[in-house]
Amino acid sequence: MSGTISGNTSCKAKTDVHGNKILALLAMLVCVVTLFSGCGKPFSIVGSWENEGPGTYGQAYEQGKLIQFGSNGKCNLWSPSDKYALKKESNGSYKLVINGLLGGGGVFDVQVKDNDHITLTKGNITLNFERAG
Repeated sequence: MSGTISGNTSCKAKTDVHGNKILALLAMLVCVVTLFSGCGKPFSIVGSWENEGPGTYGQAYEQGKLIQFGSNGKCNLWSPSDKYALKKESNGSYKLVINGLLGGGGVFDVQVKDNDHITLTKGNITLNFERAG
């Protein structure tokens, strides 16, 4: 008997290459689905929001009042000319910091229900908003 090995070793190599192609395609598919699912897309508060009630605060003093959050960092939640910052926390939640005239405003916890519905809470104040328009 000689020292040669007989058998078809190229079949296993072809199977490994084929398997790697399938894994690569699956990985690309997962990336594409994740990209188009909106994962990682940050919430934007910019726009007009209608107070759904029953809570009131500052310029949102009754149900139906519109609050504007501009892309320039200004809003009218506490007073007609507030500055605001929406901050995403490390746990994925949001904080809304309002700096109003004469020191009014404060920090609200923001619950994003979906892109068009949010709840702001600060102490015993709860405000429900729906994106207008």
